[in-house]
Amino acid sequence: MKTKRLTSINLMMILSSLLIISTFSCKKDNNPPETPQQEKEMDQLVIPENFTFETAKEVTIHFQDQLKAGNTARYDVFYHSTQVFDDTITYLDENGVEVTEIIPRYDETNDLIARKISETGFFNLIVTIPTYITELYVVKNELGVFTSSIIQVYSKSATFKSGLKNSTADVVDMLYGVNNSGDLFTIDPLTGELIVIANLPMGSDACAIDSKNHSLYFVGKNPSYPLYKYSIDSQTFTLITNLKMKSERLDYNPNDGLLYSGYRNMLYTIDPGNGKVLTQKAIEGIDNQSFGDIKIGPDGKWYLASYSGLYWLEFKTQKIYAHRISEEHLPFKPSAMTIASNGDVWLAVQGAHSQLVKMNKANGSWEYAFNQFSIKIDDLTTFPVEEVPIIVDDADGDGVIDYYDEYPNDALRAYNTYTPSILGLGSLTFEDRWPAKGDYDFNDLLVNYQFKTVMNADDKVVEIYCKFTVEHVGGSYLNGFGFQLPFSGDLVSLVTGYNITSGIVNLNSKGLEAGQDKAVIIVFDNATDNIYSTLNLLIELSQPLDASVVGTPPFNPFIFINQDRGREAHQINMAPTNLMNHTYFGTQDDNSVPSQGKYYVTTNKLPWSLNILEGFDFPKEGKQINKAYKMFNQWAESGGTMYSDWYKNNPGYRDVLFLNAK
Repeated sequence: MKTKRLTSINLMMILSSLLIISTFSCKKDNNPPETPQQEKEMDQLVIPENFTFETAKEVTIHFQDQLKAGNTARYDVFYHSTQVFDDTITYLDENGVEVTEIIPRYDETNDLIARKISETGFFNLIVTIPTYITELYVVKNELGVFTSSIIQVYSKSATFKSGLKNSTADVVDMLYGVNNSGDLFTIDPLTGELIVIANLPMGSDACAIDSKNHSLYFVGKNPSYPLYKYSIDSQTFTLITNLKMKSERLDYNPNDGLLYSGYRNMLYTIDPGNGKVLTQKAIEGIDNQSFGDIKIGPDGKWYLASYSGLYWLEFKTQKIYAHRISEEHLPFKPSAMTIASNGDVWLAVQGAHSQLVKMNKANGSWEYAFNQFSIKIDDLTTFPVEEVPIIVDDADGDGVIDYYDEYPNDALRAYNTYTPSILGLGSLTFEDRWPAKGDYDFNDLLVNYQFKTVMNADDKVVEIYCKFTVEHVGGSYLNGFGFQLPFSGDLVSLVTGYNITSGIVNLNSKGLEAGQDKAVIIVFDNATDNIYSTLNLLIELSQPLDASVVGTPPFNPFIFINQDRGREAHQINMAPTNLMNHTYFGTQDDNSVPSQGKYYVTTNKLPWSLNILEGFDFPKEGKQINKAYKMFNQWAESGGTMYSDWYKNNPGYRDVLFLNAK
């Protein structure tokens, strides 16, 4: 291969900036928006007989996979919606000029929901997904060799079969870099020697290396933003797809086999095999969002550099938070970052003649390294000193190797599953006038939730972490909230984290509600006292239980109304607890028939509660939900077959005049 050897020179740094404005087309996998049917009041809707207003469903994934002899594999399952819409962002550039750009907005529901470790590759996994989701994304990790597949959901079933595996090879030591002039180069971090090794098909601002498979990924700078793969062994380029999405920052995560791409305050995960965007999250706390880079360190911690310095990233529910490491006003602007295998942070200074800076990621101290180079460095990535083999040790002896084990030193725990997802929140919203029908604004009580279910090596449930936030109280009643599990309280050893203050709820020594045949957990007994508060509950089981026994979160949630413990309101056809006062059934607007298993439904088949597997923007007080959400009527009258994503912020779906302003 012909190479060009360059020496470092001392030149004055010339600052430059780049602005690329792009547009994106809209793709959608559901019914296109249309003029809503003639507006009706909620009581005028004609609801099919057996419709229960569910926005979620259980799906059984049948895994039919082949593993190499003696291997185990981990399977990660993601929601996968192909909905993509245009979003407009406005910001001030480095010269103080207001800039407006169009960027893609992906479905924020897309995220990790379930995980399974298998020695055979043949098993079934039950997940709960929004009814509008027609595809799931499965990433298989077989000792560092990743395979991914999009699987179709047919009714309540899906099947996974492994695709092609990646190749492996030996690894060499070097920093790799790209620039928007089209140079691909290496830098020796010991000597500063820079060698241009190839000309890119086009310039690039972002690159990342999969060291195990000797692949360098980069995103081209033309308006289609193509994702390329460069084989370090064969020195060939392969176009993967046109991302149609700008990328200023890029890294490859060897723990999940995905690319992490950043632009301004957004972070996306991308499957490098096909360029599919899997998740989208916002990052808060970056003072200046321009340029820079994102990288994962050898310790598994994520770091972000921008014009305003170096940060470490904290991944929390729904958002990612940036915490400053370096001083606020650096005397240079980082255009690139990489982290060496020994933990050293290397930054490239923006300019036509870039320079490297070595920074301590613990305290942000830094120093210049080498002289200026004769070319730009727009991104850097690291080819590790040597390939780190997958260690198959099992420190806790539970049968799950530490590489897969989320609890490597705890033989009682192995991995987690999530509802609705690892970073997502679900919403439970209630009308509190039951057995009267209320005003159908579904804002009397709004509770956000997330469940983390801890599994052991035998795929049994050990404990459940529950997070509840009282997001809104729209009614005047003092309502309590809880949920009923589908098994006996004898199988629970302890519940902690609830907030019971009013004296109307009696708990036993385990923290369960007394007088119940099944395990009933009261989260709080007065929503008003807990407004905007987050309660973190832990349910410890007395013995590991099969997932089929535990059931699916959020289980059977309910409110008890205005300090009357016997006046419960559940979702349609969800049975009450033992403490329910049955004399309420069949009174006022309630059309329950307990002997038929028919509960909490009006004569017109309307509910008092909804469960949505994402955040919910609630209607204004007294405004019926079908006025705020234009596709609600079609969804309800079709029995859920049309516009099953009615609650999303899709073009034409909402009337903001009827929605609460946040």
